[in-house]
Amino acid sequence: MRMDIEDGIRNEGGAWHIPVTFTDDTGQVVRRELDVIPEDTLEWRAAEYGIDPADTATLMDIVIAEAHMTPEDWEQGTHLHSAPDIDTARADHLARCARVKLRHRFSTRKKTSPLNAVRDLSPLDHEVVGIKAEHVHRQRKQLAATAARTAKPVRESRPDRVARLRAELLGPSEKQQQDARWRRARPHREED
Repeated sequence: MRMDIEDGIRNEGGAWHIPVTFTDDTGQVVRRELDVIPEDTLEWRAAEYGIDPADTATLMDIVIAEAHMTPEDWEQGTHLHSAPDIDTARADHLARCARVKLRHRFSTRKKTSPLNAVRDLSPLDHEVVGIKAEHVHRQRKQLAATAARTAKPVRESRPDRVARLRAELLGPSEKQQQDARWRRARPHREED
């Protein structure tokens, strides 16, 4: 099935409204859709995946492909917040987008593309992209810390499990508390 981006793109309420038509191999119209994309989506994708904001061709590929991904497409590879790094997330996401482009045989790079309005009029401020990229970095770091904190060893030995649960559930033992009080009460002496 072929997907064509139609004329009539408009920005309304801070979002791009992009009409698309799907045709079969005989040229018969199968269905029409309207993709609605927030006007700052190009900035966000540049920030999220470490893409140069000047590379609007790649950013447009991503934005249009995302609107037509199936659940199976989304299951492929890692994602922004699950990948070990941004390079891996970007490579996997670009591979997903390429599969969608091939399946629907569409182009966002024609010189006379109706998408030129989106490309030319969407905000793409380098400083704002940097701010958004820092936000993404902090979110990824926070999620990684949460995952590390909540991760449990797959197989703990019995003594390790008993010790961990004792510390988590009961706190320090009476002897550990006495030792801590003794260390606090004992004056610190420097050795000569």
